[in-house]
Amino acid sequence: MTTYWLSDFCVLINSFNIIPFNNKDKNEDFNALTRLIILLTICLYIKYRNEEILMGGLISILCTVIIYLLFTKKSFDTYISEPAVISKNEHPIQTESEHRTKKDIQNLTLTNSIYETGLRSNFSPNKLF
Repeated sequence: MTTYWLSDFCVLINSFNIIPFNNKDKNEDFNALTRLIILLTICLYIKYRNEEILMGGLISILCTVIIYLLFTKKSFDTYISEPAVISKNEHPIQTESEHRTKKDIQNLTLTNSIYETGLRSNFSPNKLF
């Protein structure tokens, strides 16, 4: 599996594949799409000499990066910093909602069962009138 070009910029230069979305590897597909955008941007800029073409290329590359980050399992934090490692001796920090006592869980179960019992009753407001 190849890496995405945000992790290793040299990946864009190592291959000349510019046909996107014909590979089994998602990273290689997005790298090929980026190469195609860069190639088209350079060719169109040389032909028309218009700075808006360069902006269009940059915006297209930015859009592909956003789409890649949204549709992969990796989070944005992977590219920003290294993940924290918790040693076996340390306990993860729990928030108040995660830290429940046995009594809280029993009360929650009792409340849910009373609520469910009320939902299953045969009470009908039409019987009152």
